[in-house]
Amino acid sequence: MSKRRLSPSALRQMRKSKLRLVESLKHYEDKDSYDLTDYYFEKGLRKVYPYYFTFRSFAKGRWVSEKVLDVLTREFRSETVLDHARAIKQGRVTINGESIDEEYRFKNNDLLMSRVHRHELPVSDQKISIVHENDDMLVINKPASIPIHPAGRFRYNSLMFILAKEMNLKKLFSIHRLDRLTSGILLIGKNSHISKKIGDEIRAGLVKKVYLAVVDGEFPEGKTCCSQKINVMCPVIGLHCVDNSEEGAVCTTNFNRIFYDSSCNRSVIACYPETGRTHQIRIHSQFLGHPIVQDPLYNSDAWGSEKGKGGIDVNSRESIVRHLRELHANATREGNWRFRDQYLIDDNKIHKEKYTCEPNLQDCDDNEHKTVHKYYDASCPECQVKFRDPTFEEMEIFLHAYIYSGQSWSFKAPLPHWMEKYKQYLTEDLLYYMEDPFFLVKQDVENSISRLFSLYDSYANAISVNSSTDSKKYHDELKTLIKNIEWDLEDLDETVLIVKSNPRKFKINNEELNDRIQFVVDSRKTLEGMRLKLTPPKTQPNEVKSNKSFSNKNSFKSVKTYKYSKLDAYGEHENDQFFSQTEERQKLLIEKQDEELDMVANSIGKLKFMGHEIGNELDEHNVLLDDLSHEMDSSSAKLDFVANKMAKLTRLSNDKRQWTAILILGVSIFILMILLIIL
Repeated sequence: MSKRRLSPSALRQMRKSKLRLVESLKHYEDKDSYDLTDYYFEKGLRKVYPYYFTFRSFAKGRWVSEKVLDVLTREFRSETVLDHARAIKQGRVTINGESIDEEYRFKNNDLLMSRVHRHELPVSDQKISIVHENDDMLVINKPASIPIHPAGRFRYNSLMFILAKEMNLKKLFSIHRLDRLTSGILLIGKNSHISKKIGDEIRAGLVKKVYLAVVDGEFPEGKTCCSQKINVMCPVIGLHCVDNSEEGAVCTTNFNRIFYDSSCNRSVIACYPETGRTHQIRIHSQFLGHPIVQDPLYNSDAWGSEKGKGGIDVNSRESIVRHLRELHANATREGNWRFRDQYLIDDNKIHKEKYTCEPNLQDCDDNEHKTVHKYYDASCPECQVKFRDPTFEEMEIFLHAYIYSGQSWSFKAPLPHWMEKYKQYLTEDLLYYMEDPFFLVKQDVENSISRLFSLYDSYANAISVNSSTDSKKYHDELKTLIKNIEWDLEDLDETVLIVKSNPRKFKINNEELNDRIQFVVDSRKTLEGMRLKLTPPKTQPNEVKSNKSFSNKNSFKSVKTYKYSKLDAYGEHENDQFFSQTEERQKLLIEKQDEELDMVANSIGKLKFMGHEIGNELDEHNVLLDDLSHEMDSSSAKLDFVANKMAKLTRLSNDKRQWTAILILGVSIFILMILLIIL
């Protein structure tokens, strides 16, 4: 059954009515208003006084034909079912500007509006420090717990609003994202041009990023790479997971262990994301079996006893989502779901401890209660609930954006408080592990050499037990591995040259550069020693030939003869003949190649000569063109002079004709007068 199509005029009329509706409801938006409420600070937290706000949203595709109460309960988890039902009954929830009941079902293009008395969650009162600022860009050290943009339970407690209200920095453009619970470097553009430019550099992989993290367990030493795909697991709570199906997004994160703290069984790691997927570092570290400390989503028992190590089964995703959503529903409001005490809202049992002062508010001398009461709404369910303050452990995870480095800029954030006791383990080679090309190859060479010795031990054991099959296999593997290491050493030579050409960028002194060169030299010596071990000693001929005369009987008797001595001699002769023929052919090929190279050189010489000739002719043409241009300029000047002369002559000739006409006219008048007198 085909859908009925609206006529163009009907569509235009629908758009006009929607625009009129939006215009008539603009006073509910309060989008750019920064004066609806104020901040106050207590116990190390930044808090926002409650204020009135209208949420507006057009109906999404998944809402169509569903009851409004069901949609509100599922999509807006900051309120309970009773809260939403009460708001609909009181008329604070409208569709297209009109009141509705709980049974109303969404239609396409419906405009949902919900007028609420908004209570924002507190964030850390840590100062937002500016790392760098110019006319185009702002670089800040974002504290954990503060979201970048207004979302969920955060608006005035978002970074953009704080910068606008307290630093008067408005109309900013975020260049990249950081999770709310993550701290560190954040790049913000002051205009759309620089935001797009640097954003394109990040998407093209031209920006190097270094994150610091503390994870549970003993992380593997050396370089660890995770390239598992990521996909959305539950969009409602922003949950993602490893998904290597076609729907998964490709992403790669490199890790390097900095230090293992055995006292608490935690590891400090440096993370080098090559892509920028949502929760990428958090998910990849969880997949490796080392979730980030204090991560409420990916370091939870909801993922099982292994906490998601190695991925999860597709069939278990539903139970994980259900478990985490129960934690959301029971422990908090949307956005920061561990902050709320588990009070049950009951119309008959109302908690007013924080917002009211009994018995008479007008007679109350408590200035704090008077100030708070200014923002109190008796019809607001949240004003009837006593909330607990979040702990500092609940407001951050141990993940910090430490360095962002582009092609012509580089910024480093101050260390977070949880890295202070580990800062002595931070070295340049670890922090620039992914940026410095030397360390991209060095670890592979070290691992390959270690494997080379292990493989040689197996080869020696196979020889000792006279296992020709195994010894041949190990011998071939060793030769292949030696070739691979030689290629890696060639790459290391190139990286040394790159670093040597620009040591300031990589912060390398001469001592460090010499150490790198020495590493390459020592590695080559190790390969040479292994190659000598694999090369068998040159076998002596079975028949000892003597230069003495065979007439000497004793000498003749001393020569040992063997059954296959003639066959060996014949084989040696054939080999010598084969090598000599091959050598002759190679000489002919080399001579032929030399002739061809000579011909190419002659051709290049001719082309070069022709190029010089053409260049000379072009120069002569340029000279002729310059002369012609000068002649044309002089001709133009002469023509202008002639034209001026002609104009003067024309003016002179015109003056003579006028006087002649006047004279003739005067004579004619005189003759007429004489005739009149005579007659």
